[in-house]
Amino acid sequence: MRKKTSQLVSKLLPSPTLTLAAKVNALKAQGVPVLGLTAGEPHLPTPPHIISAAHKAMLDGKTRYTATAGIPELRKAIAEFTERKNRVKYDPMSQVIVNVGGKQALFEAFLAICDPGDEVILIAPYWPTYAEQVKAAGATPKVIYTDEAKGFKVTPEQLKQAIAKQTKVVLLNSPSNPAGVLYSRKELEALGQVILSYSEDTIIISDEVYDAIVFDGEFTSISSLSPELAARTLVINACSKTYSMTGWRLGWACGDKEIIKAMGLIQDQNTSNPTSFVQYAALAALTGPQDFPKQLVVAYRERAEKALKIIAEMGFTCVKPGGAFYIFPNVSSVKMKPEAGKSISETFSMRLLEEAKVAVVDGAGFGAPNNVRISLATTDDYLKALNTMKDYVLSL
Repeated sequence: MRKKTSQLVSKLLPSPTLTLAAKVNALKAQGVPVLGLTAGEPHLPTPPHIISAAHKAMLDGKTRYTATAGIPELRKAIAEFTERKNRVKYDPMSQVIVNVGGKQALFEAFLAICDPGDEVILIAPYWPTYAEQVKAAGATPKVIYTDEAKGFKVTPEQLKQAIAKQTKVVLLNSPSNPAGVLYSRKELEALGQVILSYSEDTIIISDEVYDAIVFDGEFTSISSLSPELAARTLVINACSKTYSMTGWRLGWACGDKEIIKAMGLIQDQNTSNPTSFVQYAALAALTGPQDFPKQLVVAYRERAEKALKIIAEMGFTCVKPGGAFYIFPNVSSVKMKPEAGKSISETFSMRLLEEAKVAVVDGAGFGAPNNVRISLATTDDYLKALNTMKDYVLSL
């Protein structure tokens, strides 16, 4: 009997964050009081003016198909938003596409750019979805493992050694998921020079979904550094984190006309347009008051500072995040023997959930098997969860 599913499906791994979230929800449904530190979404609700814009759009009959790449008003607003942020000008109608979330924007980008045999450079620790989407596009993830002692940042020397004839894409994520790594302008300039000096064909994908949540210094997009780098860079962003709109599923890409057109062809045969009235909500988010992201920065900076102190009290080391809303401590010093075939982070996170009822995400899927990801974007129970975790660790 022939297999019912494709070879592609057999190569893909499930999302560790979504898998864990499902397990936590199942435990909660059984009445088990689990303290979750896993959610990758802001704890505050979507601002009212954004919700009102969606409601008005529905009442006004904005519930029909739109252009696949999004309504012109939103594409214009995205181009202007990105120009203010990155100082790069994009033509709204040929260099901007609106997608069903940043995840779809990334997936379409890999499908549009990559062929079998191409390599995509990922910098560990990285968001697990990157690797699975690259594989689904027929390309090969090539991982650069960074030094925790140096802040999990890739060096120009590492990039020089990794980049090759097959390198089609270098993916950058700053601030990053899962470690909150924030690259400075000087660091990005050095990486950009490596890419420019090596190949005319290598594309940079800059995942900028956490760009508004920066604690120290300022956000810099590699696209802003020179016209040459701007021409090579596909910028991915979304409303999800900046405006607490994770469930609304609205993202976008800005970049080369040929790539944007190719992404549009793929989207034509996939979802068609993003949800019509959500586009009007996104328009309100980008053109309306911008005080909400500032609230997130204040909240998550304070939470990160408190969390780092508690992590240190556990005896764990942790890279101080420059942005986003995660911390990524190294738990390899925990007094616990890894289970057969599992990393220390997998063993620790599983036992922490089972024995202390605290949920964190093990770092193996992020390319860092000694670490766990802790999200600070939860309710105020995050302190209770961290202190429960500390009591558990100190009891071992």
